[in-house]
Amino acid sequence: MVLDTDADVLLGPSGPAKSVEQDWVRGQISQEFREYASERAGVVLTFGNSPQPAEGNRLAAEVNSLLLEEFPDVFGSAILRDYHVINRDTSQRGIVEVEVYFLIEVP
Repeated sequence: MVLDTDADVLLGPSGPAKSVEQDWVRGQISQEFREYASERAGVVLTFGNSPQPAEGNRLAAEVNSLLLEEFPDVFGSAILRDYHVINRDTSQRGIVEVEVYFLIEVP
C-alpha cells in the first residue's frame, strides 16, 4: 500500500493542521485495510520517502502509530518496523510505503 502524506505537516507540531493531515492519512488507511478488519498482521514494514533517512524513519513511525490507532485489532500484536527510502526526488517526499504480512492463523 502507498500513502500520500504532507511530510512537513505530519511531522510538524501538534495543532489543527496536523490533526487534519492525520485524518487524511487515517482515511487512506481505512480505505486500504477495511476489508482486512478481521485479519491479524504479523509483520508490518513501513518505509518513509525522504532525502534524509531520519525523516523517512519518522514518517514511517507516524504512519505506524496511525495504523495502530485505526485498526488496533489488526495491528496491535504485530511487529511494526520503521524504515526509510532515501529519495532525492523531492516530489516523492512524504510518500509512505507499507508492506503488511498477515498471519494465516490467529494464535
